[in-house]
Amino acid sequence: MIRLLCAQEQKEGRSFKVDMFDIDMFGVQKDHAFTCSGKETIEIGGKKFDAFKWQEKWTTKEDYHRTRTYWVSVDGYLLRRKGFNGLLELKVSEER
Repeated sequence: MIRLLCAQEQKEGRSFKVDMFDIDMFGVQKDHAFTCSGKETIEIGGKKFDAFKWQEKWTTKEDYHRTRTYWVSVDGYLLRRKGFNGLLELKVSEER
């Protein structure tokens, strides 16, 4: 799913939906909706990066509404992810 997200055109208003297999629930979760809300500057490890902010929204079989947020660099690399388990910042190489 991350590859699919990063391969999208990084553009405000861009959106798509996918069905995903959930190994914990032993089934398919339908209609994970991804929407790009625009470009913003984020800081990781003291460095600033331009990134496109994406939100993923879906409803579980138990009717829980879930949201994750992703920040993707202008050249298509995942920089940060925030979900219901907290914030994940990825190490960024010197080249990026």
